[in-house]
Amino acid sequence: PQGCCGCARGGVRRLFLCQRVREETDRPTDRPTETMPAHDVPKSSPTSLKSVWADPRAQAILACTAYCFFSASMVFVNKILLSVYSFPFNYTLIFVQNSLAVVILIAAKHWGAISVDSFSWNTAILWLPVDILFVAMLVTGTLSLRLLVVPMVTIFKNLTNILIATGDRIWFANEISFGLMGSFALLIVGSIVAGFNDLSFNATGYMWMACNCVCTAAYVLYMRHAVKRTHLSDFGMSYYNNLLSLPLLAVMGITMGEWQQIGSFEYLTSPPFLFCLAFSGTVGFLLSLSSFWCVRTTSATTYGTVGSLNKIPVAILGIIFFKNKVSLYSGLGIGLGLGGGVVYGLVKNQLQRAKQQEKEIELGRRHKLPEGKPKF
Repeated sequence: PQGCCGCARGGVRRLFLCQRVREETDRPTDRPTETMPAHDVPKSSPTSLKSVWADPRAQAILACTAYCFFSASMVFVNKILLSVYSFPFNYTLIFVQNSLAVVILIAAKHWGAISVDSFSWNTAILWLPVDILFVAMLVTGTLSLRLLVVPMVTIFKNLTNILIATGDRIWFANEISFGLMGSFALLIVGSIVAGFNDLSFNATGYMWMACNCVCTAAYVLYMRHAVKRTHLSDFGMSYYNNLLSLPLLAVMGITMGEWQQIGSFEYLTSPPFLFCLAFSGTVGFLLSLSSFWCVRTTSATTYGTVGSLNKIPVAILGIIFFKNKVSLYSGLGIGLGLGGGVVYGLVKNQLQRAKQQEKEIELGRRHKLPEGKPKF
């Protein structure tokens, strides 16, 4: 009887399981099959703004555009302060602008708008050479401008891009193609043509200009190194860069006698002048952020080239707002400079695509299974 009861219970169990299988099989499904019409199949959503923002190339383009815009705006505002109001104190001007940038960063951090790490002496020591090279670049640039005309200084600054590209190749393994060298050549020829009638020779001026080229290249390349080593955000880099520059600029302002003479400046208490000064500090803060963003998302070579191309919109603004004269040589030089910028952008885009394809091929090779081995 016990075996019969066990068999009976087993038969009931099998009957129950069969009934469950029939119910699961007859139940309708909501998933689309191959026979469904095309319009019933859900379409993929369009590319979101977040995915576009995550694209490295899109970030690089935005960073370069922001850097170029705020750099041109900074030159325009400084032109008003130095020309319209005849403010002759260069180091004091940069000291005030960097001080305002530090105040903006501290206020934004206090209000919770941004996040900036607390001050660290280890980070400050690592970042200090950036500010030393920055001040050295300003000093040598000022001394060279006293002895050389502006077109000659522009030519040398464009030559600095070759030094930056060479250092970028040696220390950061960034490729230098013939196309990039061709774009540099167009920039240099454009600056020579633009200032053809104003070229002059001065041995001492050339010495200071050569020092300026070395300081500028070292500044850009070491800044790239510091950006990678410190792992700071753009706000953190702007904070350290502006804060650490203040003692150096104060020393230069006192040494050059600017702080002793600034009390006699006639527009010192003028509201329009003070507004322009405060506005220049805001633009300087945004320029600092965009420059570090540009260095972080691109390369030292691209950063230097964008700085050279920035002179073209500055020249156009000078023609429009300050009624600068336009000659055949200056117009041709601007055209060659634009051509060099276009060539650089096209070549850089091709190099980025080639690198992306190499990465995809390498990734495919890593994930490809060897033939003859089963796939688990």
